[in-house]
Amino acid sequence: ARLDRVAEAFAGIVDAKSPFTARHSAGVAAIAEGIADTMGLDAGTRRLLRRAGLLHDVGKLGVSNRILDKPGRLTEDQWAAVRRHPELSLAILSPVPALADVARLAVEHHERLDGSGYPHALLARQLDVPSRVLQVVLADSGTVEFGSSLPCAIVIYPIASARTPRVGRSSRTCSWSPGRSPRRWCTS
Repeated sequence: ARLDRVAEAFAGIVDAKSPFTARHSAGVAAIAEGIADTMGLDAGTRRLLRRAGLLHDVGKLGVSNRILDKPGRLTEDQWAAVRRHPELSLAILSPVPALADVARLAVEHHERLDGSGYPHALLARQLDVPSRVLQVVLADSGTVEFGSSLPCAIVIYPIASARTPRVGRSSRTCSWSPGRSPRRWCTS
Protein backbone atom coordinates (compact mmCIF):
# COMPACT_ATOMS: atom_id res chain seq x y z
CA ALA A 1 0.00 0.00 0.00
CA ARG A 2 2.83 2.40 0.82
CA LEU A 3 4.58 1.57 -2.46
CA ASP A 4 1.34 2.36 -4.28
CA ARG A 5 1.17 5.80 -2.65
CA VAL A 6 4.79 6.49 -3.65
CA ALA A 7 3.99 5.39 -7.23
CA GLU A 8 0.96 7.71 -7.29
CA ALA A 9 3.09 10.61 -6.03
CA PHE A 10 5.77 10.06 -8.68
CA ALA A 11 3.11 9.75 -11.38
CA GLY A 12 1.79 13.13 -10.32
CA ILE A 13 5.28 14.62 -10.63
CA VAL A 14 5.77 13.13 -14.10
CA ASP A 15 2.35 14.26 -15.30
CA ALA A 16 2.91 17.78 -13.92
CA LYS A 17 6.04 18.13 -16.08
CA SER A 18 3.99 18.94 -19.17
CA PRO A 19 0.51 20.37 -19.72
CA PHE A 20 -0.02 17.64 -22.34
CA THR A 21 0.24 14.80 -19.81
CA ALA A 22 -2.10 15.90 -17.01
CA ARG A 23 -3.41 12.74 -15.30
CA HIS A 24 -2.07 10.57 -18.15
CA SER A 25 -0.32 8.12 -15.82
CA ALA A 26 -3.30 7.74 -13.49
CA GLY A 27 -5.55 7.12 -16.49
CA VAL A 28 -3.19 4.52 -17.96
CA ALA A 29 -2.95 2.80 -14.56
CA ALA A 30 -6.73 2.66 -14.11
CA ILE A 31 -7.39 1.35 -17.62
CA ALA A 32 -4.61 -1.25 -17.46
CA GLU A 33 -5.90 -2.49 -14.12
CA GLY A 34 -9.45 -2.58 -15.49
CA ILE A 35 -8.44 -4.57 -18.56
CA ALA A 36 -6.52 -7.01 -16.36
CA ASP A 37 -9.59 -7.38 -14.15
CA THR A 38 -11.83 -7.92 -17.18
CA MET A 39 -9.42 -10.59 -18.43
CA GLY A 40 -9.53 -12.32 -15.06
CA LEU A 41 -5.83 -11.81 -14.32
CA ASP A 42 -4.73 -12.40 -10.73
CA ALA A 43 -4.49 -9.65 -8.09
CA GLY A 44 -0.69 -9.52 -8.28
CA THR A 45 -0.76 -8.90 -12.03
CA ARG A 46 -3.46 -6.24 -11.64
CA ARG A 47 -1.32 -4.51 -8.97
CA LEU A 48 1.76 -4.76 -11.22
CA LEU A 49 -0.12 -3.19 -14.13
CA ARG A 50 -1.44 -0.38 -11.96
CA ARG A 51 2.06 0.44 -10.73
CA ALA A 52 3.52 0.17 -14.24
CA GLY A 53 0.80 2.46 -15.57
CA LEU A 54 1.67 5.01 -12.92
CA LEU A 55 5.45 4.83 -13.43
CA HIS A 56 5.97 3.93 -17.10
CA ASP A 57 6.91 7.49 -18.07
CA VAL A 58 9.13 8.37 -15.10
CA GLY A 59 12.03 8.49 -17.58
CA LYS A 60 10.47 11.58 -19.17
CA LEU A 61 11.86 13.47 -16.19
CA GLY A 62 15.18 13.13 -18.02
CA VAL A 63 13.84 14.62 -21.26
CA SER A 64 13.85 18.39 -21.71
CA ASN A 65 10.50 20.16 -21.66
CA ARG A 66 11.70 22.09 -24.70
CA ILE A 67 11.44 18.78 -26.53
CA LEU A 68 8.36 17.32 -24.84
CA ASP A 69 6.31 20.49 -25.30
CA LYS A 70 7.66 21.48 -28.70
CA PRO A 71 4.94 22.33 -31.19
CA GLY A 72 5.50 20.81 -34.58
CA ARG A 73 7.92 18.23 -35.85
CA LEU A 74 10.88 17.03 -33.77
CA THR A 75 14.39 16.88 -35.19
CA GLU A 76 16.13 13.49 -35.35
CA ASP A 77 18.13 14.33 -32.21
CA GLN A 78 15.01 15.45 -30.34
CA TRP A 79 13.15 12.30 -31.38
CA ALA A 80 16.12 10.22 -30.18
CA ALA A 81 15.92 11.97 -26.79
CA VAL A 82 12.20 11.16 -26.51
CA ARG A 83 12.83 7.55 -27.53
CA ARG A 84 15.33 7.19 -24.66
CA HIS A 85 12.68 7.72 -21.99
CA PRO A 86 11.79 4.01 -21.60
CA GLU A 87 15.44 3.19 -20.88
CA LEU A 88 15.61 6.12 -18.47
CA SER A 89 12.53 4.70 -16.73
CA LEU A 90 14.34 1.36 -16.44
CA ALA A 91 17.43 3.06 -14.99
CA ILE A 92 15.35 4.94 -12.43
CA LEU A 93 13.14 2.02 -11.35
CA SER A 94 15.39 -1.04 -11.55
CA PRO A 95 17.59 -0.22 -8.51
CA VAL A 96 14.47 -0.65 -6.34
CA PRO A 97 14.00 -4.44 -5.92
CA ALA A 98 10.24 -4.07 -5.28
CA LEU A 99 9.92 -2.34 -8.67
CA ALA A 100 11.93 -4.78 -10.80
CA ASP A 101 8.85 -6.04 -12.72
CA VAL A 102 7.52 -2.50 -13.06
CA ALA A 103 10.90 -1.46 -14.51
CA ARG A 104 10.69 -4.24 -17.11
CA LEU A 105 7.20 -3.15 -18.18
CA ALA A 106 8.31 0.48 -18.25
CA VAL A 107 11.15 -0.24 -20.67
CA GLU A 108 8.79 -2.28 -22.89
CA HIS A 109 5.85 0.15 -23.02
CA HIS A 110 6.66 1.40 -26.55
CA GLU A 111 7.45 -2.02 -28.00
CA ARG A 112 5.01 -3.37 -30.61
CA LEU A 113 4.01 -6.93 -31.48
CA ASP A 114 5.47 -6.61 -34.99
CA GLY A 115 8.90 -5.46 -33.74
CA SER A 116 8.42 -1.87 -34.88
CA GLY A 117 8.55 -0.45 -31.35
CA TYR A 118 11.40 0.87 -29.25
CA PRO A 119 13.88 0.70 -27.58
CA HIS A 120 14.61 -2.97 -28.36
CA ALA A 121 12.30 -3.81 -31.32
CA LEU A 122 10.90 -6.83 -29.45
CA LEU A 123 8.50 -9.21 -31.21
CA ALA A 124 5.18 -10.60 -29.95
CA ARG A 125 6.74 -13.84 -28.70
CA GLN A 126 9.04 -11.76 -26.47
CA LEU A 127 6.23 -9.81 -24.83
CA ASP A 128 4.11 -11.22 -22.02
CA VAL A 129 0.48 -10.47 -21.24
CA PRO A 130 1.14 -7.58 -18.78
CA SER A 131 3.41 -5.92 -21.35
CA ARG A 132 0.73 -6.29 -24.02
CA VAL A 133 -1.96 -4.84 -21.76
CA LEU A 134 0.14 -1.76 -21.10
CA GLN A 135 0.94 -1.37 -24.80
CA VAL A 136 -2.71 -1.54 -25.82
CA VAL A 137 -3.67 1.10 -23.27
CA LEU A 138 -0.84 3.37 -24.41
CA ALA A 139 -1.48 2.81 -28.10
CA ASP A 140 -5.00 4.10 -27.61
CA SER A 141 -4.40 6.75 -24.93
CA GLY A 142 -2.84 9.16 -27.40
CA THR A 143 -5.76 9.05 -29.79
CA VAL A 144 -8.76 8.25 -27.60
CA GLU A 145 -9.99 10.59 -24.92
CA PHE A 146 -10.80 9.00 -21.58
CA GLY A 147 -14.58 8.64 -21.50
CA SER A 148 -14.97 7.56 -25.13
CA SER A 149 -15.60 4.02 -26.35
CA LEU A 150 -13.84 1.43 -28.49
CA PRO A 151 -14.93 -2.09 -29.44
CA CYS A 152 -13.72 -4.58 -26.83
CA ALA A 153 -12.36 -6.74 -29.65
CA ILE A 154 -9.79 -4.03 -30.35
CA VAL A 155 -8.77 -3.86 -26.71
CA ILE A 156 -9.11 -7.30 -25.15
CA TYR A 157 -8.56 -9.85 -27.89
CA PRO A 158 -5.06 -8.81 -29.06
CA ILE A 159 -3.92 -9.19 -25.45
CA ALA A 160 -5.76 -12.43 -24.84
CA SER A 161 -4.14 -13.95 -27.90
CA ALA A 162 -0.91 -13.98 -25.91
CA ARG A 163 -2.50 -16.66 -23.74
CA THR A 164 -4.51 -18.52 -26.34
CA PRO A 165 -4.33 -18.66 -30.14
CA ARG A 166 -8.12 -18.31 -30.41
CA VAL A 167 -9.00 -14.72 -31.21
CA GLY A 168 -12.65 -13.74 -31.34
CA ARG A 169 -14.77 -10.70 -32.07
CA SER A 170 -17.10 -8.85 -29.79
CA SER A 171 -19.79 -6.26 -30.35
CA ARG A 172 -19.29 -4.99 -26.81
CA THR A 173 -17.62 -1.64 -26.21
CA CYS A 174 -15.12 -0.56 -23.62
CA SER A 175 -15.84 2.79 -22.04
CA TRP A 176 -12.49 4.38 -21.10
CA SER A 177 -13.43 6.02 -17.85
CA PRO A 178 -10.98 5.60 -14.97
CA GLY A 179 -13.64 6.74 -12.49
CA ARG A 180 -15.98 3.97 -13.59
CA SER A 181 -15.90 0.49 -12.11
CA PRO A 182 -13.59 -1.64 -14.30
CA ARG A 183 -16.18 -4.44 -14.48
CA ARG A 184 -18.55 -1.96 -16.15
CA TRP A 185 -16.09 -0.82 -18.84
CA CYS A 186 -17.12 -3.54 -21.26
CA THR A 187 -20.81 -3.51 -21.99
CA SER A 188 -23.09 -4.87 -24.68
